[in-house]
Amino acid sequence: MNSLSKILLALSALAIIASPVQATPIQWQSSDGGNDHWYEIISDEGITWNEANTDASTLFGPNAHLATITSFAENSFIFNLGVEDHPYWLGGYQDDNAAPAEGWHWVTGEDWNYTQWAPGEPNDWHGTVENALAFAFFEGDGTWNDAPDSTRYLGNGGYVVEYDSAPVPEPATMLLFGTGLAGLAGLCRKKLSATNSTRQEQT
Repeated sequence: MNSLSKILLALSALAIIASPVQATPIQWQSSDGGNDHWYEIISDEGITWNEANTDASTLFGPNAHLATITSFAENSFIFNLGVEDHPYWLGGYQDDNAAPAEGWHWVTGEDWNYTQWAPGEPNDWHGTVENALAFAFFEGDGTWNDAPDSTRYLGNGGYVVEYDSAPVPEPATMLLFGTGLAGLAGLCRKKLSATNSTRQEQT
């Protein structure tokens, strides 16, 4: 394997390692009673709600955010994308110093007029401030759990992205790969130039 092949292989591995595991965005079509938004499950072990909220709004295009759920039908559609028993973060958060069931909001500013809490939730478990929303992994039935926004669910965590319009075709990780390729092209040009200079000196 020559040097160029090794560099390309390393860049490919870097792009894969640096990226969360994405599914294909699926549209909830109006013909099926949906809102024509697109949803995507992102498996990203150990990510906090704060990190997921930032990533959802910056890595996936201007019309993306953590998923907000305003009906049973929407909750069911998202859950059936493959949530199962994973503690995926959603776009709900809570005011400081609020009682467990009070002061909840969606990141988009939509009205908080629908909930799907698991039995006994929300509860600020054992006096812990639980101010962020996730699917209740301990139920595995599409119900919700409140958790600290700094929680890192190891092993099977992640988040759900909602796109208000068709998602950008190029995922953000391809930008990283493209940047690496651009750097590689520059390196190759320098190497070629140096090789040509050496040949000219020898002739």
